[in-house]
Amino acid sequence: NPNICQEVQLILFECKSGFSRFSGNGIKQNLAKNIYITNLVQSKLLKDEEILVKKYLAGNIYINEITQLELSQDHAIEVRKELASNPSIIEEVRLKLFQDQEYDVRKILAQHPYISEEMQLKFIKDFDNNIRKSFLICNSYINKKMQLILTQNENPEVRWLLAQNDSLSGEVRLKLSNDSDANV
Repeated sequence: NPNICQEVQLILFECKSGFSRFSGNGIKQNLAKNIYITNLVQSKLLKDEEILVKKYLAGNIYINEITQLELSQDHAIEVRKELASNPSIIEEVRLKLFQDQEYDVRKILAQHPYISEEMQLKFIKDFDNNIRKSFLICNSYINKKMQLILTQNENPEVRWLLAQNDSLSGEVRLKLSNDSDANV
């Protein structure tokens, strides 16, 4: 029930044995997915050692900024990957995840729907060619303004990768089809 109050959420959080079909961890997992999860319960779940509980928490689009920031520094890659795919994470968290040392976290973030123009430019300059490819080819949320900027990029590989993105505007496709580099 998503409408349970904080007092009931706390009682369920403290539960060690199951209510019929749920174990203690099952209850925590369900709390972590609750759309009305309170800040207090979020802070308690952050301290839980069960990775699956924190993974569900990271995927909850209703978690607060403090929880997002804490999860962006979690030791478990699975938790950070789930957080990177959460469409409601704030820009500060996206910047932290962009600096993550784990390739998979950054690859998932490269396909995030709400990447700022500043961060889009960082992805284009990323040291890892596979991350650049993932962003340019797979991110269907690159706006038209950024697409037009990318058509002017001095690196022909950037333009070539961009040309493979299925979500380009007609104007951008036309520009790329007239590119000076025959490979583009």
